[in-house]
Amino acid sequence: MTTWESAAIIIAMASLVAAVASGTVKIIHAIRAEGAATRATAERAVALANGFPLLVLQHMPLPAWYKDADGKMRFINSAYTLAFQIRPEEYIGRKDRDIWPPDTATQFARSDDKVKHHGVEMHFVEEVPDRAMMDDAPKNAWYVIKFPYRNSMTGEIQGIAGVAIPVSMMQSGDASWIKAKIRECLEDTDHH
Repeated sequence: MTTWESAAIIIAMASLVAAVASGTVKIIHAIRAEGAATRATAERAVALANGFPLLVLQHMPLPAWYKDADGKMRFINSAYTLAFQIRPEEYIGRKDRDIWPPDTATQFARSDDKVKHHGVEMHFVEEVPDRAMMDDAPKNAWYVIKFPYRNSMTGEIQGIAGVAIPVSMMQSGDASWIKAKIRECLEDTDHH
């Protein structure tokens, strides 16, 4: 399997997690609309649905995370820890501005706000320093998929979850649709 094929599969997995998280809310509302007889079924489905996206993100081979509605980090997987040399106890309960250089934290906040505002999965290219908290560290481009993490009962956005793929990983092979997405993200960034 080529690097591009691997990246395409991972992007598809992240998009699937976002779709499942969004679709589960609709399913739960449909079940609950059927009446009290199925309410217990709906409650069990809600319990599973609320934890499913994080379970999948936990096992992603790429950096994945979840921030609450206030922007505080609530979950990072082991790939995130390895990629950014940040231990969970350093980040959980804190905001990006407490960990990252100001320009990086601002960039993250802007893309998070776009996802919150539109309420759908969105793709970005974000520049991240090699090591956290180093203003002059070289930056690497990451292809980032962010999606709203919704409460399965109410549909309200509880936070933002995401997965990141190093653009350098996708520099060989042929996956023109991914390259087009990256160009689109870069052009969108230039216009904002």
